[in-house]
Amino acid sequence: DCSLRECPRGDDPMTHRSEDCLGKACRNERQIITIGCADGTCHNQFQLHFRDWTGMDWTTNDMWIYAASHGSARTTDAMDTLITNELQGLPNGAIENVRVDVTKDTNNWEITVTFIDNSGNQDFIECEDRNHRDQVDSTTTCTTTSPRDGNTEESPCSNRGLCDYETGICKCFKGFYDDDCSVQHALAL
Repeated sequence: DCSLRECPRGDDPMTHRSEDCLGKACRNERQIITIGCADGTCHNQFQLHFRDWTGMDWTTNDMWIYAASHGSARTTDAMDTLITNELQGLPNGAIENVRVDVTKDTNNWEITVTFIDNSGNQDFIECEDRNHRDQVDSTTTCTTTSPRDGNTEESPCSNRGLCDYETGICKCFKGFYDDDCSVQHALAL
């Protein structure tokens, strides 16, 4: 019945054995985005695109690699902060919590994104080079790889609540909370 709504999915906070994670150690998804600049100087903007578990597509604002206010490329710490804020700022909590680590060598920026609260295997974050007429750099590349797929559970209401299919809201069992019931109170008995 198409009138029923889905509830948020999450990782059951009570199950972290390998049997619960497809027979392997439980782990969060990790993706690597590489922005390559042939001459080592990227003056481009880029956007990141993400498809959430409901199939909705979300896009970040344009982000500059080159910080005009400083007259040089952003620092890796500044890029960490910028990308984290953009991903976690996507509407509807599409990406709730990520850890972003940025490194730079002569010609490449490597952006490692680890999903903390989005459980299960995630769609690739797609990177789009946003060349503009006044900043054209046709030698820039933007690719994503996933060196570690996530294998934590992706269960409706994290198996710790009941889904109200009329509203799409989880009703968490006593001792559990969050929109997907994936957090346990410290003193729950």
